[in-house]
Amino acid sequence: MDAWAFERIHGRVESLSSDIRRREYGEEIVRLSRNAMECYRGQFLTGDSFCGCLDVHRDRLRAKFLRNVSIAGRILESGGHLEDALHWYHRGIEIDPLAEEIYRRLIGCYARAGRASEAKVVFIRCEKALRYGLGVVPSIETRSLVKSLEIG
Repeated sequence: MDAWAFERIHGRVESLSSDIRRREYGEEIVRLSRNAMECYRGQFLTGDSFCGCLDVHRDRLRAKFLRNVSIAGRILESGGHLEDALHWYHRGIEIDPLAEEIYRRLIGCYARAGRASEAKVVFIRCEKALRYGLGVVPSIETRSLVKSLEIG
């Protein structure tokens, strides 16, 4: 993983996505996010434990990656590119199988695409991941989304 390149690209994505004219920058944000995805091939220095600070750095990079996934996915969704958004969200879940916000985006995107059965499968996967990974149930926000979509 090229952490420095990833951080630079992520900073640019954050800057553009916080701009009031975000729609105008949508294509550039998605392009930059693709570059960031190429840089982020997995956890930073996996297996190295010589310094406790590495865990903090890994977590910070993973959170930034998930933020990129969310930003790019939302832009793609708003532009009607649902299949591309689904790809992004699935990549986010691959990186962090406990990222509930990404599950919500994935569920909503499947529902918007008219693929309710796949949205339900994602919700079940989310439930299992959270139960076995963290010992919790999906948040009220996630359960409310599923209920509103009438897929649960």
